[in-house]
Amino acid sequence: MSDASPESFVYAITDDIPKFDIGHKIPKPTHNDVEALLVSYRPNKIKTTDIELNITLTDDKPIYHSPRRCQKTIPRNGSNIQEVLNSTFQRSINTTPFELLFGTQINNKTNLRIQQLIDEQLQLEFNENRELLRKAAKAQIIKVQNENKKSYNLRRKSPSLYSVMDLVAIKRTQHELGQKLCNKFIGPYKITQVKLNDTYNVEKCGNFDGPTKTSTCEEYLKPWTHK
Repeated sequence: MSDASPESFVYAITDDIPKFDIGHKIPKPTHNDVEALLVSYRPNKIKTTDIELNITLTDDKPIYHSPRRCQKTIPRNGSNIQEVLNSTFQRSINTTPFELLFGTQINNKTNLRIQQLIDEQLQLEFNENRELLRKAAKAQIIKVQNENKKSYNLRRKSPSLYSVMDLVAIKRTQHELGQKLCNKFIGPYKITQVKLNDTYNVEKCGNFDGPTKTSTCEEYLKPWTHK
């Protein structure tokens, strides 16, 4: 029995008389012993049952399976491998087999041109969405500014207009110790330049504490009434 391989035994069993085909590669003495053992075998107990066993041969499961260690790297079908081979440049024909047969490059999910077009489309959509977001933010800022302007001008007095060489008093903005009881406005100051948004450049006229030259707005100015 040690010389026999698993492929040497082919059993053909029928209902009437069992027949055994052991094969011709086994030595004659071993062949006779195995045949006598199989013929003389009788089961110790036989029990009948109503269960029927039907064996149906189908081709759902392939007879070939990928190796256990290569299932993650080797595809189960050869279409991907064939696609790579057809799209690979070959020096002997100076092109790819697919382009030689159809006259154009193969288009697949790994095509660099398709990936480039997808990236450009994504970048374009990103820029469009960002531009829409900026326009919406700009419109919201203008809306809030108009509301603030309306509420500010509702109670604001009309500004007083001054000309060059007018004498004015300016509000004290530099506070020091001991000036709590001092006047809030100091002067006189002479207006030297009229600027936009009701702002003026002024210059000190006289000898008193205060900046020699400064720039201030209409809200911090008062007409000089002292002679």
